[in-house]
Amino acid sequence: MMCTITNRPADRQDVQYGVELGAGLIWKWGLLTLAGYVCLTGLPEEAIRPRSPEAWAVTRFLTVMAYVHVWYWILTTRLINGWRLSSRQFAIAMAFGLLFRLVLLPTPLILENDIYRYHWDGHISRQGINPYRYAPLDHETQPYRTEYWDRINYGYVPTIYPPVLQYVFLFSEFLFPGQMLGMKFVLLLFDLGTLYLIMRLLEALRRPREWCLIYAWSPLVLKEIANSGHADSVCAFFLTLALFLLVKNRDLASGAAMAGMTLTKFFGLLFWPILRRAWRWPAHGLYAATLVILYLPFLSLDINPFRGFWIFSREWRFNGGIFEFTVWFIQYLGGRWALFRSIQPEAMTRSLLFGVILFATAWHTFRLPGNHHPVDYLRALMAVMGTVLLCSPVINPWYFVWMVPLLCVFPSRAWILLTGLVFLSYTFYYGRSFPEWVPWVEYGIFFAVLILEKTTSEKQANRSF
Repeated sequence: MMCTITNRPADRQDVQYGVELGAGLIWKWGLLTLAGYVCLTGLPEEAIRPRSPEAWAVTRFLTVMAYVHVWYWILTTRLINGWRLSSRQFAIAMAFGLLFRLVLLPTPLILENDIYRYHWDGHISRQGINPYRYAPLDHETQPYRTEYWDRINYGYVPTIYPPVLQYVFLFSEFLFPGQMLGMKFVLLLFDLGTLYLIMRLLEALRRPREWCLIYAWSPLVLKEIANSGHADSVCAFFLTLALFLLVKNRDLASGAAMAGMTLTKFFGLLFWPILRRAWRWPAHGLYAATLVILYLPFLSLDINPFRGFWIFSREWRFNGGIFEFTVWFIQYLGGRWALFRSIQPEAMTRSLLFGVILFATAWHTFRLPGNHHPVDYLRALMAVMGTVLLCSPVINPWYFVWMVPLLCVFPSRAWILLTGLVFLSYTFYYGRSFPEWVPWVEYGIFFAVLILEKTTSEKQANRSF
């Protein structure tokens, strides 16, 4: 399945400023949203640990996230429909976005613990040990174990995080050794940098500046970065930087920035076929050289820096809607026809959906128009990223942080809604398994709205001719 980005009238560069939103309404929405985030600060740490959460705490968390997403949905829908803010109103809205982050930054991690792996990788690197050499549970790590060592997830697996993230973890460990708030602060700086770059990108594309509030007020971004301290803020930063530089026709710098993004999340390699038509050849050389240079300090004949990543790619499954449906369908076929009984459904599904992702990448590469505009490249990149997310066997909520910057350029009600629906994946913590209704609600509503959005935009386009 390929992900197609709809081209609504609101997406055009000649968007006209419409009715201004009252400052009182911004204050109201901001304060009501703030009240929701303040409610999260009252969750006791022992009740929201992912290994032993309490049901009432999970319910309270999900209720609050649904509540704040309602106000977020109202705001973004009105902005997409043409509502605009004066400079003063825009400043108030941005101030609320910063305030939400300040409220969530010092709060205990809510149903997450990835940050302990970040600390561990930075700690091991600071000891002069290659973080790809040992898994945390290997006996060689005993002299270096810390008080948070037993909270590291999947301790039998070496780190899966690429080099750029390792540099960030090491930098944080030098500044704030073993301090969770320090690590969260460093990752929040990338988040704020992304917000700034989104504003510059919208300005360069002559799109409404208010659309940056899709990122600034996103409950997903706020929870997964300001509260949970996920390193996906680094990926979003380098991606947005690369796109901004591309729009400004600085392809050499864009190539270096995209290499930085690729070495936070390897799926960035899929963007190269599209960007090869936007970059001059020196940019391709700089992209490749940057990849090699950033990897060099971690390369050794006796170390496989991809071992953890391969384990993750082969074994992990979580909240994958299309993936789980495809596995079920292959199993169903195996129960009816002998031809399918020798097939391993999970391995076959991984191969099939990887093929879908490659086909989607090729499709969006070759359908680029002859007179390329930067918007065409950005739309193609968003389509490929959407396909990667939907076809992945692992769809953690924080993965959508990668998508939100592009939603500021191409606002989509369906994708904005999915950034809220994906919080249903946290129902896993009620009993360490998903209720059967969750994927149907999470992805069923998304695809229904996506289809409605596409058909509506096509009707509007037909009426305009």
